[in-house]
Formats: sequence, C-alpha cells, structure tokens
Amino acid sequence: MAAVACQPGASGIVAADHVARSRPDGLTVLMTSLSILATNTVLYDKLPYDPVKDFASVSQTPYQPAILVGRPDLPYKNIKEMVAYAKTDPGKINRGSPGASILTNLAPLAFEQQVGIRTMHIPFNGDTPGLQALLGSQIDVHGTSITGPLPHIKAGKMVVLGVMDSKRLPQVPEAPTFKEQGYGIEALLAYALSVPAATPKDVVERLNRAVNQVIADPDFVARARAMAWSRVVARRRS
Repeated sequence: MAAVACQPGASGIVAADHVARSRPDGLTVLMTSLSILATNTVLYDKLPYDPVKDFASVSQTPYQPAILVGRPDLPYKNIKEMVAYAKTDPGKINRGSPGASILTNLAPLAFEQQVGIRTMHIPFNGDTPGLQALLGSQIDVHGTSITGPLPHIKAGKMVVLGVMDSKRLPQVPEAPTFKEQGYGIEALLAYALSVPAATPKDVVERLNRAVNQVIADPDFVARARAMAWSRVVARRRS
C-alpha cells in the first residue's frame, strides 16, 4: 500500500524533497497542490529538487477554490466591504497565508493589485498556524481553502469574505463569490499525486488506475464533498 508523504513545511518544499529522495517503488506518494511543483520554482532561487525531472505524475484529484476568511468582529463582512475599508484605512489589514508561493497567497495578492489596495502579508508554515493566528486575533484575514476553516465557520468564529470561483461553495452556501461582489477573479487549487521520477512506468500506471477507480466511486465522491473537496476529477495518464 502506498504511503502519502506528510511532511509539512516551507510551502510544501519539505514534502516534495522527501518524495523526490524516496525509493522509486510506488510506496511513497506526494499529494500536493500544483503550486509546489510550479510557483515554487519562480519564488525560490534554489530548490532541493527539480520539479520537472524528479517527479512522475500519477493523477490529478480534487479542485478547490481559494477563499478569504476573516474574523467575525471586523468592520467588514465581505470582500466588497473589505476593499472599501482598505481604501479608507490603508495599511490596517494583516493578511495571513499558508506560505508565500501558495495560490491562497498569490490569488489574494493579484486581487489586491487589481483593485488598488494593499494588506500586510504574513506567511505561515502551513494553513493550521495561520488559522490559529486568525482565531487568536493576531491577523485579520487569511487566504485558504474551505477544508481547514470549515469547523470554525460553522461555529461562528470565522466569516467567509469571498469565494474565488464561478459559483458558491455547497458547504457555505451563504458565502458570496468574488464575482457576485463585482470582481472578476477565480482561483482554483488543483491537487495532484506524484511519485519519484524513476518509478517504473507500470507501477505509475497501476497507481493511476487505482486512484481513478476510487475517485469515480459515488461513495467516495460523497465523502470527499463532505470533507469540502469541491470538485473531484479523475485524470488518466496519456
């Protein structure tokens, strides 16, 4: 049975490096957002792995939109109100993210540039520390996906300011999209499974078939959506 690497740190670089150095036997698998193998190469001068040469793709799995969550005691309850606040009180918003090269930082940053506002970006070593900082009122807003903050949202401890997708999330149907608030921006977190590049082709294909069989199962789809995986898409290797 394959073991998915759980090595948080440095915007996923620690986990990716661990898998790149693992035995190419199909037993150690990297599950990550595509930013770990893409945007990290742009934002970091040197990586301990080569994102093109050191990995073989197994399959894409779920997609999730980036969202921005905030504290419920803030003077703004959605993105439109946040933009207005940021323009009248510049420099007052502290925005957290799971890491500098993560889409949940890059998408809000691009949005800020688009609308002409600026927040103080505070990167964390993963999503959980950022959410804890938000709960502790150390930051004001946090870029993330729906999975981590969902229990806190349900408990009324966080508010979804906006969803970066063309439609609302079923887990928080009351939360408006950025588009509904007048901003044409979408940002989808794409996740994928990868193995060390030297893994035999037949092993990779066997993993691909197994993954696609699982994520096409209706019971799995229902469970995945319950865990806030918004879209589950099978991908066959060409």
